[in-house]
Amino acid sequence: MIKKIILLLCLFLVISGCEQDRQILKVATGNPGGAYYPIGSSFAEVLSDKMEDYIFNAYVGQASVSNVKLIKDRDVDFAIVQSNVSSWANKGLGMFQSNSVDNLSGITSLYPEVIQIIVSSDSGIQSIEDLKGKRISIGLEESGNYFDALNILGAYDIGLEDFYPEYFTFSEAIEAMENNAIEGVFITSGVPTASVIVMDATIGIELLSISDEVINKLLAQYPYYAAYDLKKDVYGRIDQDITTISTPALLVCDSNLDETLVYNITKILFESMDLIKVSHPSMENFLEENYDSGMSIPLHPGAERYFNEKNWD
Repeated sequence: MIKKIILLLCLFLVISGCEQDRQILKVATGNPGGAYYPIGSSFAEVLSDKMEDYIFNAYVGQASVSNVKLIKDRDVDFAIVQSNVSSWANKGLGMFQSNSVDNLSGITSLYPEVIQIIVSSDSGIQSIEDLKGKRISIGLEESGNYFDALNILGAYDIGLEDFYPEYFTFSEAIEAMENNAIEGVFITSGVPTASVIVMDATIGIELLSISDEVINKLLAQYPYYAAYDLKKDVYGRIDQDITTISTPALLVCDSNLDETLVYNITKILFESMDLIKVSHPSMENFLEENYDSGMSIPLHPGAERYFNEKNWD
């Protein structure tokens, strides 16, 4: 018996020693109610399995802006971030004025993050103009979600003073809607969004369309947006198609990472994309040749090397 215990202890120490020899790389994801967390966790799992010298740990992030700041401070190595936020960080605009991020590089575009404007069915709200005077959550302050909401509302000449803003996470917004504490919420996420599915099933909701005129206005002003048709069958009780806008979600990294390391990571991810696609429905329409669609920052040289070899340009 003692020999068995000693043998098991030695085996544990060998395994632990092997684990300690592996370098840890960190991936910032997002709120579990959105798409970032399951997709980022899938990345970490696939890469940890296929790269014997590294362990990739996925962390719950607070939003695109927070994820970029984690990259800037070298607290994480990889992150999922909205294209618009990446652009602002790279150019020193918006919340990054006088504080641009010079160590942010792109790996690939992932999927469109759809801006969904959701109201409770009994709110009486039928259009974006009707949001005036209502209690609306626009996401965490200085998040990508927050600025998407402000951009759309601004295109309708609606300012923060024209309604009662709340700054909830997706899960907090669900609870607030259930308790009639708010009448609507802006959510930027891959579709279908878990939070919206819950609200659709438990509360009864409607989604608002953005007019063609305002969409054209937004696209002219913000090149990282694209028009998006959200089909009614994405959510169970939504009975009509919705016209809105989207911005790509990007996989980004610290520019200081070794070129060969990022090349190998990019190669493994693209060769393992079937495993990653099942992590969230928003990844089902991923097309490898669209790797640079909506890419608002320079590609990391390692990723660029891989794409040049594939001749997808």
